[in-house]
Amino acid sequence: MGQKKLARCRLIAWIPRLAIHLLFWLVAVTPCISFATDSFIQSQDYWIGESPENTKNVHWQTFQRYLALGYGSEPVWIRLHVAPEAGKSPDQSIEINIRPGFLDQIDLYDPLLAKTAQPSVGDRLSWSNNARPSFTYNFSVPIGAEPRTLFLRVKTSSTRLIDISALTPAEAQNDERELLTALSFVLYSLCAFLVWATYNWITHRDRLSGDFVLLQLASVGYSIVILGFARVYLSNKLSPETLDTLTSLAVLTYCFTCTWFYIRLISEYGIKVWALRILWTLLALSIPVLAIYLFSAPWLGLMLNTCLMALSCIALLLCSLFAIPWKSLPSNPSLLPKKILVGYFLILFLVNWTHAYSILGFGRSTSLSFYGAIHNALMTGLLLSMVLYVRSKKIDHDRKQKLIREQARADHERQQRTQQSQFMDMLAHELNTPLSVISLAIGLTYPSQKLRELAANGITNIKELINRCVQASQVNEIGIPLHKESINLEALIGSLIHNRPESERIHFQATYAGEILGDKKWLSIAVNNLIDNAIKYGSKEDCIDVDLSTNADRTSINIAIYNDIGKAGLPDQNKVFQKYYRSESAHHETGSGLGLFLSKNLVEMHNGNIHYTVVDKRICFTICIPLAA
Repeated sequence: MGQKKLARCRLIAWIPRLAIHLLFWLVAVTPCISFATDSFIQSQDYWIGESPENTKNVHWQTFQRYLALGYGSEPVWIRLHVAPEAGKSPDQSIEINIRPGFLDQIDLYDPLLAKTAQPSVGDRLSWSNNARPSFTYNFSVPIGAEPRTLFLRVKTSSTRLIDISALTPAEAQNDERELLTALSFVLYSLCAFLVWATYNWITHRDRLSGDFVLLQLASVGYSIVILGFARVYLSNKLSPETLDTLTSLAVLTYCFTCTWFYIRLISEYGIKVWALRILWTLLALSIPVLAIYLFSAPWLGLMLNTCLMALSCIALLLCSLFAIPWKSLPSNPSLLPKKILVGYFLILFLVNWTHAYSILGFGRSTSLSFYGAIHNALMTGLLLSMVLYVRSKKIDHDRKQKLIREQARADHERQQRTQQSQFMDMLAHELNTPLSVISLAIGLTYPSQKLRELAANGITNIKELINRCVQASQVNEIGIPLHKESINLEALIGSLIHNRPESERIHFQATYAGEILGDKKWLSIAVNNLIDNAIKYGSKEDCIDVDLSTNADRTSINIAIYNDIGKAGLPDQNKVFQKYYRSESAHHETGSGLGLFLSKNLVEMHNGNIHYTVVDKRICFTICIPLAA
């Protein structure tokens, strides 16, 4: 396994662990952006209804810090028992802070304030109604000299998730700074994921990466309105009603985009048709949910949207487990392993269901409930960025390999065309002369003895050419089996030289008399081709030397054939063993350009090699074959 592949496997293995660590980190960090514990509120109760005519006759229910009542059309009345802190002046003020930042309207009733001065804040009211510019809602009330009861009326189409605290102005400002730091970190992180997603898509042009860009756009837009940035920075440009509607639409759009993205992701795995139809049906239900929000009951539309998102998460988890044919999936670098995909959908299910359980009012609320959707956006951005990074790298690697294969195939086809052209040129050149001689001999009634000999040589050359072509085809395309046996090379080479008509020009010297294991027929052809090459292209007046020896450590035998440089000159060292290669000055001799090509391949089949060198102005071809061949 290569180093890059090993590193990629390690990164993939770390993704589930990182997801678990991230989930715990999000849970641990959430209390850091909660309000500081106050000492002014002694107790707090709630009641659901339009207006309590007599607060004493109302059945108030006590709650601790966080209140989660789910969605509903009726307002929530909250009763706060506030007591002054020792050492504080009654004329000093305290801030009543309310989270989250997407409640429609909050009315304060304080007996120390005149009836005409009872303030109201909320999404549907001007941001300037706040006692102090803030990402949350706040009222400023006097501490007072005696304990008293304050009432808050909360009316909202979003989930009735409420957190209230009473702080001194200094504590409130410090808390606001910590909250702004945390919220800015969240938004900057999501923007960073968006930038990376855009870069990844531009770089790789992967369809799913493009879908992820749209998801991150929806995530950033959702976070801007949910965290309160839109209300703070756009309040002087858009009306409160418009901002409130945009907030709700951003929630619906984000949930729709999440489901759509996950369906696009899981559809790449050949998911079963029935499962895909279920997922698309859940996505299609977003349309009537939107209609309910716009034209009927906004709170009901948002509640159904939360339920739809929770159902989509469990459907995606079940589909990843049971609707994907994991065993029969084709090898595809764009597909994530089962552990990663199922693990991701499991974490997605846990985060979303924990959040939905609280905001639907089924369970006790915690600080995690206020930013559960943001946790989901952060987790989705981080994990999918990592997952898509690994996926993109795998796709890039596959594309590169595919490009290499296509380039190799194109090179092979180009080489084949070149060889075909060379083959036809060689045939046209080498057959022309012997066929002309044979034709001339046949055309004469009584050809001369010399013409007969030339015709016979022409037939021999044609047979030799055909044999070389057949042998080259066997070696290069079909492949040939080796029938190995013990061979006495000294006797074999001596026999080859003795049977040649030019044997008197060849000087053979052997310093090795042992045997090797090899195929006698093909080794004979390899050696004979080199001798034939030396005779054809070497100097006609000089001798040809053939030496048989071993190397210094006697692990291989060397067969060296020497000849003086002839009219053909020196061959090109880089092309000498190529198929059909013949130097420009060698065309005066008949030849196929296949002899050296055959010798090289036949020697390599015996685990040996062949070298071309120039030694003392003599051409030398050396065959090296290991004795263990």
